[in-house]
Amino acid sequence: MGLDEFVTGRIHQMHFRKSYLAAHTTWEDPEAHTTCPCCKEEKETLDHSILHCPPKSDICLLHLPGVDDTGPESTLCTTADIIRGLVNYIKVTETGFPLSMVALWGPPLSPG
Repeated sequence: MGLDEFVTGRIHQMHFRKSYLAAHTTWEDPEAHTTCPCCKEEKETLDHSILHCPPKSDICLLHLPGVDDTGPESTLCTTADIIRGLVNYIKVTETGFPLSMVALWGPPLSPG
């Protein structure tokens, strides 16, 4: 399918709760804040960061139309088109990227 190795690694890590999402705490800092750094409203879980984060909602609709669940039985990784959409969504929103890689003071998110 020719997917970006970095982003496919992020997807794998997010599914196994061993990622840079804030709610995926590690043994290194179990007291770390779990709030989403994008909206600062809820815990940054896989479900929240992909489907429910308000600042990312237009981007989700653009790249993941019809996807409404991230669980094991979801359609999230079932077809090549949805996987490509997820990869594009993660790249555009920098979801699950290490903080050292995120443009913290960059321009606001945009669907394009």
